[in-house]
Amino acid sequence: SERKEHAQMRLGIALFLLPFGLCGLIHHGFCPGACAFAVICCFVLAICIARRPILRRRCKLSAQAAAAHVASGGTLSNGAPSLSCQSAQARASTAEDWLPGDVVRITGGVGTGSVAVVTELAEKHCTVALLDEGKTSAHGQLWPYFHQLVLESSAWRLGARVVIRGLTSKRLQHLNGLAGKVDKHPKEGHLVFVTRRPSDPDSQELLRPQLRLVVILDEPEAAGGLTSVLVEARHVFAPGVLATTAQQTEP
Repeated sequence: SERKEHAQMRLGIALFLLPFGLCGLIHHGFCPGACAFAVICCFVLAICIARRPILRRRCKLSAQAAAAHVASGGTLSNGAPSLSCQSAQARASTAEDWLPGDVVRITGGVGTGSVAVVTELAEKHCTVALLDEGKTSAHGQLWPYFHQLVLESSAWRLGARVVIRGLTSKRLQHLNGLAGKVDKHPKEGHLVFVTRRPSDPDSQELLRPQLRLVVILDEPEAAGGLTSVLVEARHVFAPGVLATTAQQTEP
């Protein structure tokens, strides 16, 4: 409080004046060495006490300014969110901010820098499947905390409106441009990981699981009578997002 700070300042001033009294005692026969030591200690103590309320007030103002910065969106001069604001927003995230199908980038802990998709949620963390940079296949699982994630896309959430783009296979090209919504697979549920064997029949090694999504189509007639399709997730985009590097790998 202000009263306490004023009292501390008065005490500091009193201790500051005390050495002058001690100096007077030296002239009346007191030990000069002891008085000099007392003078130094009083000076140091007075400075510390006098500066304490000032430093506390500065810290309080800095905290208020930081809080206002985060509340205002924490933007830099170029309009991008500042790192401090991003960090505060990440720490505030809870399970309610995430859903299976969210594409995220891990920013802390094991797998830092990796792209992943959320598959399951817990109270303070989630299960994610690590994806390659093309978002084609999975190559492992991690269990990061929510504050270690940054959302890259929510287009693969259950019920999200999407558009199919980037298919190059002749038997699937007619699906390009069709809109629909993400739905569950009747057996696998939401997010389907399909594992195939390599083309070499002698190989015992399985290929990495491919991530696929079920899309309920708005126009079955345009899809040759299909009401739903199971396609690679990398070909499923939010409306308005253009496909750039998507490639179809199915035969």
